[in-house]
This record gives sequence, C-alpha cells and structure tokens, in this order.
Amino acid sequence: MKSAGVLLSSCLALVLVLAGCSAYSKFVEIGTSAKYVSFGNTYPPKPEECPIEIFAAKLPDRPYEELGVVEGKETVMLLGSGDVLPEMIQEACQAGGDALIMIGDEEITTKTENGSTTTRYVSATLIRWSGEVE
Repeated sequence: MKSAGVLLSSCLALVLVLAGCSAYSKFVEIGTSAKYVSFGNTYPPKPEECPIEIFAAKLPDRPYEELGVVEGKETVMLLGSGDVLPEMIQEACQAGGDALIMIGDEEITTKTENGSTTTRYVSATLIRWSGEVE
C-alpha cells in the first residue's frame, strides 16, 4: 500500500502544480501600443511593412528632415516580454518616414496586489531622407 500512497501523493502534487500554473498564467498580460506625433509636414503612407532603418548609437550620416516623434509603450504584468518596436515601425511607415532615431527608453515597475507591472516607454524621432524622390 505504500506505493499506492506515493503514487496518489505524486498525482496530487502534479495537479496542484498544474492548477497553480493555470492560475498564475491568467495574470500574465502584455500590451503594446505606438502613436505618431507630427511636427507639421505630412507625406503619403508607405506600404505596411516598409523598411525602416533604426539608429540607436549614432546619428545618420546623410541629410534628413525630422517629421515628428513616434512614442511606444509596452506593459508587462508578472511574466512575459512584449516588443513595441514593430508597432513603432508600422507608425513610421504610415507617416511616410524612412528611419527612426531612438531618443528615449525608460522602464517603470509598479508593485500591484498580483505582483508587479513593468511599463516601458520608448520614443524615437521619425525622419525622411532629404532630396530623395519616390
């Protein structure tokens, strides 16, 4: 009977672990968003998945015009990892831009009753190459 008790205990432990994972996973939330704020000049949108260059460590070495700012936000609660950059690139394409110059990246973690929430704020200047004809 000892082996039956061990088997029952093992099964019960497995059920509790799976139930705990299920309850824990429902608190995992990932949300991303991006918005474009124009400086004034507007251009027609580019195709949805247009190539956008990303400059994070240095400025571009050719002439460009600043079109506006793309602001991204992602929120992660407990586990997980979102990526706001694809949404920022989509905004850049819709605004007719060619590249993003990253200007800010900040994370703020807030404790909640269910653990913690981390919100990441990312901002970039949207640019268009000067003198290029489409």
